[in-house]
Amino acid sequence: MKNRRDFNRLNRLFFLIWIALSSIGFVHGQDSLSAKKTKFTPVKYIFSVGYGYSPWISDYGKPADKRKQYGPIHFDYLYTFKKQVFSLGASINYLVVESSKDYYYYTQTGSGYRKYYFYYLSTAINFRCEVSGRKDKPGHFFWGIGLGLKFNYKLPEIESNDLYLSEVLRYYFPVGFETTLGYRYKMSDRLGFYIEGGVAKSVIQGGVFLHF
Repeated sequence: MKNRRDFNRLNRLFFLIWIALSSIGFVHGQDSLSAKKTKFTPVKYIFSVGYGYSPWISDYGKPADKRKQYGPIHFDYLYTFKKQVFSLGASINYLVVESSKDYYYYTQTGSGYRKYYFYYLSTAINFRCEVSGRKDKPGHFFWGIGLGLKFNYKLPEIESNDLYLSEVLRYYFPVGFETTLGYRYKMSDRLGFYIEGGVAKSVIQGGVFLHF
C-alpha cells in the first residue's frame, strides 16, 4: 500500500474477515452438537448492508494534501422463493472520493501556486439475481449477478482561472455490472453476517443482513 492509512484500512478488513470465518467454524461445531440448530425459519426477504475494499480506489486522487473517501458502501435487497435457493432483488453501491493539493511554482516574474482538485462519485443500481444453498440453513454459499445503471454526478460550480486545475473521473459507459461469490451465516432467525468478493465496486466486502 502507498500509505499507512490504506494499510490500516486493509488490515481492519482482513481482521473482520478472520473473526467472521472463525465464528463460522465455531458455530458450525456447536451446531453439530444440537439438531435443533440445523434449520431456521424459511427466509422471504433479505436486506444487507456492507462496506468494501478495492486496492485501485485507494490510489484515486493521490498525491493529495487533503483526501476524503466514503465507501464503497453496499446495500442489497432480495426476495427469496419457496425452495430457498433462488432470489431476485436489487443492489445499490455508493462511493465518493475527493482530494486536493497545492502546487507551488516559480517563474522569472514571480511565484504562485496551482490548486489541484480531484472528485469521483460512483453510484449504481443493479437488478440482481442469486442462486445459493438453502437459506433456512444456518449458513450457505451464494453466487449473484447484477446488471443496471451507473448514475453520473454534477460537479459543483468552480471559479474558472488559469491557476486552478481539476480532474474528474467521468462515466462514458453508464452500465452497472457485478458478479460475486459469498457466504452468509445466520446468528438468529433475524440477523446474520456475510462475506462476498468478485467483480463489483469492491473486490471484497463484508457486513450484516436482516432476514424476514
